[in-house]
Order: sequence, then structure tokens, then C-alpha cells
Amino acid sequence: MSWILKMSFSNMKKRRTRTFLTILGVVIGTVSIVSMISVGMGYSRSVMAEIVKQGNPTEIRVYDNAGTNRVERKDRKITEKTIGKIEELEGVKNVYPVISVEGSLKLGKYETYTTIMGVPQEYLETKILKDGTYPEYGKSKPDLVTGQGISYILFNSHSGVSYHDSKVGDDTFTNKKVDFIYYNEPDTETLSEAEAETETTGNEQTQDMETDVEGSPSYEDYLKNVKLNIVGTTDNEYDYYIYTEIESLKKYVRRNKAGNSIPGQPLDKDGKAINEWIYSGLILEAESVDDVDRISKAISNLGFRAENNKEGIKSAEKTAASIKVLLGIVGMIALVVAVIGIVNTMSTAVYDRMQEIGTLKLIGCDSDDILFMFLFESGLLGAMGGTMGVIISFLVNHFVIDKKVPAMLELPKEIYVTYMPWWLVCGTIVFAIVISVIAGLIPARYAAGLRPLEAATTT
Repeated sequence: MSWILKMSFSNMKKRRTRTFLTILGVVIGTVSIVSMISVGMGYSRSVMAEIVKQGNPTEIRVYDNAGTNRVERKDRKITEKTIGKIEELEGVKNVYPVISVEGSLKLGKYETYTTIMGVPQEYLETKILKDGTYPEYGKSKPDLVTGQGISYILFNSHSGVSYHDSKVGDDTFTNKKVDFIYYNEPDTETLSEAEAETETTGNEQTQDMETDVEGSPSYEDYLKNVKLNIVGTTDNEYDYYIYTEIESLKKYVRRNKAGNSIPGQPLDKDGKAINEWIYSGLILEAESVDDVDRISKAISNLGFRAENNKEGIKSAEKTAASIKVLLGIVGMIALVVAVIGIVNTMSTAVYDRMQEIGTLKLIGCDSDDILFMFLFESGLLGAMGGTMGVIISFLVNHFVIDKKVPAMLELPKEIYVTYMPWWLVCGTIVFAIVISVIAGLIPARYAAGLRPLEAATTT
């Protein structure tokens, strides 16, 4: 066996130019396929990471289907009873009720129409903060935690520039005060009493009935402005929500209600306030991603609407898989060219070494030894080319693609465009060896099948 190895290395050294060019072909093919696949995998990881940032894949958001602020059917509204039913579903880990108040948020000259979400303290503490603290439980006035994404939707109404693109775009929201303006209209019963009082007063003061119309409250009369403190900012730039502690929000809106009407709470079918909390929605956390579809279907069967981030993840996975396959095919073409080079090299080597082969057979060398010698040389070419190709691919990915591409595309510096797991490195080297051995199989079998005298007398 040792003589075969010595002869193989000797022949490769003797024909070093041909050996170098063959290895170079394998290196180019390996670099192409590894770089293409690693870019595809890097893209897939980046997309998945961004989607997960935008929403936990095990999180389900539940809403009622009524789409109105009137309660026609209480069994289709989200109440404590609804929460109890959903908590009993298999695979549900946590259920967090949500109360929302819509309004206009103003920070200096920047403003946006948004929603403040009141959520339990336990859910708030699942949010990782960039800075600041979590709101305290049960305060008389709610404190806020904002997502970083708020900076993209706050606009200067005069210039049209967003807060993010302004000179103060890098400033944190923590410890800033904002104005929140929301609609605080009384319920029908309170309005009727107020209108009756206005009408009586008007009749006493004038006989002109048009005064009643002119003196009736306008939309602006029901707007309430409250200053709120931002005590924390999440570390997620894709988080466009504004959170507060739900008990503080309940306490505040109940104390500042107009008549019997509580902001964010629907009225009954007669336009009167109801005597229990109707939640704007629920945030569910499933035990695992596999439970999400089943739980969502069960919630739909209860008459509610369930939304989750899993569909976005599935779509992203399909897109990423398609890109990886496409890039892999492009890289494979380069490797096929390298394989053709190996076939050509080994075929030429057989022709050049016909006399050597014949001499070996005349002195008693077995055909299997000849076959092994040529296959070993092919595999060695593939191993050397594959190993060098992987090393070069790593250097290209790390120092060129990962460093230059984010700067060219103005991506965040922490983003890595490529991803090279250990199995891709090992698999590529093994693949290069196997492909090279297969490429050298036909020339090797031809060399092993030559008759001793025929080979020895060939010139």
C-alpha cells in the first residue's frame, strides 16, 4: 500500500502544473458553492431573526369579530369568562388581557395617531428594555413603555420628517413626557340628560331654537389631553406598540370617565355603559410553535379572531429555501466545471503513464492496485481543492462579504450576510472528495483493465 501512496505523490509532483490547475478548478468550484450556500443561509437567518423580533412565533393575538363599540352579543365579546374558556385550551401557556385606548400622541412637534395598550405586569416584564424601567403596578396615572419603532411613525406635521430621521432621532424616549389626546364622549344616557338641561336653559334664555344647535358640544369638546411619562424603551426597533400596566390604565380611565362611559370600553345595545370590563383583545402564549395552529382554530370555533406570526415565518422559510436552492445551483455549476477538469486530468494521466502501468502489471501488480492508485489520486485532488476552497470561502465571507456588503447596502453593522455552520464545512470537503473520486472512476477503470503487454509497448 505504501508504494501506491509514494507513486501517487511522485506523479502529482512530477506533473505539478497540471495538478495545480486541477486543484485550482476544485477550489473555484468549492468557493462558489460554499459562498452561495452560506449567503443563502445568512439571508435565511437574518430574515427569520427580523420576523421573530417583530413577533414571538408562539404568540397569538385574539380579537372579537364584532368590529363595533356596541355590545349586541356579550358572548362574542372578550370578558373574564372568555379568558377562562381560553385558558382551558390544551397547549395554552399564558393568557394576557389587553385594554386599548386610541388617541393622538404628541412629543414636542412630532405626533402620531396610535393606541396605548394596557397589559398585565407579567407580560410587560417579558419585554427586554433598552433603557429605563417597567411601569409600577396600579398607579393613579399610567406610565408608558414604548417600542423603538415609535420613532418611525412620529412625524412633524409641518415638515413631514419622522422623529427617526430628525436630528434627535438617536435620542431615547425614556424619561420624556408626551401629550396623549383621546376621545372621551359620555354615554347616550348622560348625553340625553345634558341635552335636556341645555334645552331647558336655552328656552329660558331665548325663543330661538337655533341657539340649541349652535350651543351643542362639538367633537373637540370631548377630546381630553393628558400628560404621561415614558419610563422605559424596549430594545426592539420593530416594536411599534406603546404599553402600560393594565390596572393603572383601568384606574385612570374609570376615574376620568365622561358620565358613565369609560374610554376604550363598548356600550350596550341601548348606548349605555356596561358593568364589567370588555377587553380589546388577548395575547396568548402557546407552549410551542406546533400548538399555534390548533389553538388558533379552537379560538375561531369559539367565535373570535386569532392572528399569529407563524404564517409570516412559513412564507419567509419558503422564500429563503428557494434562494438557497437557486444560489446552490449556481455554485454547483462551477463545481461541475471542476469535475470535468478532474476527468480530463485523470484521462491524460492514464495516457501519459501507459508504459508505467504496463510495467507494474508485468512485475505482478494487481488491477485493483492500479484502480486504487488512480482513485486515490482523484480523491486527493478533491480533498486538497475542497479544503483550500473552504478556507478561502471563510476568508472571503468574513473579510469581504460580511464587512463590505452591509456598508454598501447601509445595513446595521451587526448583521452578518453569510453563515457557515460546521456541517457545511465538513460536508463540502467530503462532497468534493466523493465527486472527485467519481470523476476519476472511468479513467481509473480503463487503466486497471489494460493488458500488461499492450500497455508496456504503448508509446
